[in-house]
Amino acid sequence: MNDQFDSPSFEEEQLEYKADLIDLLENRLHGIASEERNYAIEILTEVFLRVPKGDSETLIDRRNVQFIIPLNSTAAPFFINPMLVDNRPEFGGMIPLWIISLRPDLIKQPRDEFTYTIAHELAHAFLEHVGHYPEGTSMADTELDVNP
Repeated sequence: MNDQFDSPSFEEEQLEYKADLIDLLENRLHGIASEERNYAIEILTEVFLRVPKGDSETLIDRRNVQFIIPLNSTAAPFFINPMLVDNRPEFGGMIPLWIISLRPDLIKQPRDEFTYTIAHELAHAFLEHVGHYPEGTSMADTELDVNP
Protein backbone atom coordinates (compact mmCIF):
# COMPACT_ATOMS: atom_id res chain seq x y z
CA MET A 1 0.00 0.00 0.00
CA ASN A 2 1.34 3.43 -0.92
CA ASP A 3 1.21 5.96 1.94
CA GLN A 4 1.43 8.77 -0.60
CA PHE A 5 -2.22 8.19 -1.50
CA ASP A 6 -3.46 7.38 2.03
CA SER A 7 -2.44 10.55 3.83
CA PRO A 8 -3.87 13.96 2.94
CA SER A 9 -1.61 16.39 1.19
CA PHE A 10 -0.60 19.70 2.73
CA GLU A 11 -3.08 21.48 0.47
CA GLU A 12 -5.89 19.14 1.53
CA GLU A 13 -5.03 19.68 5.19
CA GLN A 14 -5.05 23.47 4.66
CA LEU A 15 -8.44 23.32 2.94
CA GLU A 16 -9.84 21.22 5.78
CA TYR A 17 -8.37 23.60 8.39
CA LYS A 18 -9.84 26.58 6.52
CA ALA A 19 -13.29 24.93 6.40
CA ASP A 20 -13.07 24.21 10.15
CA LEU A 21 -12.08 27.82 10.82
CA ILE A 22 -15.00 29.14 8.78
CA ASP A 23 -17.41 26.94 10.77
CA LEU A 24 -15.97 28.17 14.06
CA LEU A 25 -15.92 31.83 13.05
CA GLU A 26 -19.49 31.78 11.73
CA ASN A 27 -20.62 31.02 15.29
CA ARG A 28 -18.40 33.74 16.76
CA LEU A 29 -19.51 36.70 14.65
CA HIS A 30 -22.56 38.50 15.97
CA GLY A 31 -24.67 41.47 14.94
CA ILE A 32 -24.25 41.49 11.17
CA ALA A 33 -26.17 39.81 8.38
CA SER A 34 -26.10 38.78 4.72
CA GLU A 35 -23.34 39.71 2.27
CA GLU A 36 -21.53 41.85 4.81
CA ARG A 37 -21.42 38.87 7.17
CA ASN A 38 -19.91 36.66 4.46
CA TYR A 39 -17.28 39.32 3.75
CA ALA A 40 -16.46 39.66 7.46
CA ILE A 41 -16.10 35.85 7.77
CA GLU A 42 -13.77 35.91 4.75
CA ILE A 43 -11.56 38.57 6.40
CA LEU A 44 -11.59 36.83 9.79
CA THR A 45 -10.62 33.55 8.14
CA GLU A 46 -7.84 35.25 6.19
CA VAL A 47 -6.40 36.71 9.40
CA PHE A 48 -6.67 33.45 11.35
CA LEU A 49 -4.93 31.56 8.53
CA ARG A 50 -1.96 33.92 8.90
CA VAL A 51 -1.72 33.33 12.65
CA PRO A 52 0.28 30.28 13.76
CA LYS A 53 -2.12 27.37 14.33
CA GLY A 54 -1.27 27.06 18.03
CA ASP A 55 -1.96 30.76 18.57
CA SER A 56 -5.27 30.48 16.69
CA GLU A 57 -6.24 27.62 18.97
CA THR A 58 -5.38 29.77 22.01
CA LEU A 59 -7.60 32.58 20.72
CA ILE A 60 -10.48 30.23 19.92
CA ASP A 61 -10.27 27.71 22.77
CA ARG A 62 -8.67 29.53 25.70
CA ARG A 63 -9.64 33.17 25.06
CA ASN A 64 -12.99 32.20 23.50
CA VAL A 65 -12.87 35.23 21.20
CA GLN A 66 -16.22 36.51 19.93
CA PHE A 67 -16.73 39.34 17.42
CA ILE A 68 -19.50 41.91 17.40
CA ILE A 69 -20.17 44.23 14.51
CA PRO A 70 -23.33 46.07 15.52
CA LEU A 71 -25.81 46.95 12.82
CA ASN A 72 -25.70 50.51 14.12
CA SER A 73 -24.22 52.34 17.06
CA THR A 74 -27.28 52.24 19.30
CA ALA A 75 -27.60 50.15 22.42
CA ALA A 76 -28.95 46.67 21.81
CA PRO A 77 -29.13 43.42 23.75
CA PHE A 78 -26.44 40.85 23.13
CA PHE A 79 -27.38 37.19 23.29
CA ILE A 80 -24.74 34.55 23.78
CA ASN A 81 -25.31 31.14 22.27
CA PRO A 82 -26.03 28.88 25.28
CA MET A 83 -23.85 26.21 23.68
CA LEU A 84 -20.87 28.47 24.45
CA VAL A 85 -21.62 28.52 28.16
CA ASP A 86 -20.69 25.32 29.87
CA ASN A 87 -19.58 24.50 33.37
CA ARG A 88 -15.85 24.83 33.46
CA PRO A 89 -14.66 24.14 36.99
CA GLU A 90 -11.27 25.74 36.30
CA PHE A 91 -13.05 29.11 36.02
CA GLY A 92 -15.49 28.64 38.90
CA GLY A 93 -18.22 27.52 36.50
CA MET A 94 -17.76 30.62 34.35
CA ILE A 95 -16.45 30.61 30.82
CA PRO A 96 -13.89 33.27 29.87
CA LEU A 97 -15.05 35.32 26.91
CA TRP A 98 -13.13 37.95 24.98
CA ILE A 99 -15.46 40.18 23.01
CA ILE A 100 -13.99 42.18 20.16
CA SER A 101 -16.42 44.92 19.23
CA LEU A 102 -15.79 46.39 15.79
CA ARG A 103 -17.27 49.66 14.60
CA PRO A 104 -20.17 49.23 12.17
CA ASP A 105 -18.53 51.16 9.31
CA LEU A 106 -15.37 49.03 9.40
CA ILE A 107 -16.90 46.61 6.91
CA LYS A 108 -17.02 49.44 4.35
CA GLN A 109 -13.38 50.43 4.85
CA PRO A 110 -10.56 49.24 2.58
CA ARG A 111 -9.78 45.53 2.98
CA ASP A 112 -6.30 46.27 4.38
CA GLU A 113 -7.75 48.44 7.15
CA PHE A 114 -10.35 45.81 8.05
CA THR A 115 -7.69 43.08 8.07
CA TYR A 116 -5.28 45.18 10.16
CA THR A 117 -7.97 46.03 12.70
CA ILE A 118 -8.92 42.37 13.16
CA ALA A 119 -5.27 41.32 13.57
CA HIS A 120 -4.60 44.20 15.96
CA GLU A 121 -7.58 43.38 18.20
CA LEU A 122 -6.72 39.66 18.16
CA ALA A 123 -3.24 40.58 19.38
CA HIS A 124 -4.82 42.35 22.37
CA ALA A 125 -6.88 39.24 23.15
CA PHE A 126 -3.91 36.91 22.69
CA LEU A 127 -1.68 39.04 24.95
CA GLU A 128 -4.60 39.56 27.35
CA HIS A 129 -4.38 43.35 27.13
CA VAL A 130 -7.36 44.97 28.78
CA GLY A 131 -8.59 48.56 28.79
CA HIS A 132 -6.82 49.49 32.03
CA TYR A 133 -3.74 51.66 31.73
CA PRO A 134 -1.18 52.48 34.42
CA GLU A 135 -1.51 55.91 35.96
CA GLY A 136 0.17 58.56 33.83
CA THR A 137 -0.11 56.56 30.61
CA SER A 138 -2.73 56.55 27.91
CA MET A 139 -4.01 54.09 25.37
CA ALA A 140 -1.76 55.79 22.79
CA ASP A 141 1.33 55.20 24.98
CA THR A 142 0.42 51.54 25.38
CA GLU A 143 -0.26 51.16 21.66
CA LEU A 144 3.27 52.42 20.93
CA ASP A 145 4.59 49.49 22.93
CA VAL A 146 2.59 47.13 20.72
CA ASN A 147 3.14 48.97 17.41
CA PRO A 148 6.70 50.39 17.42
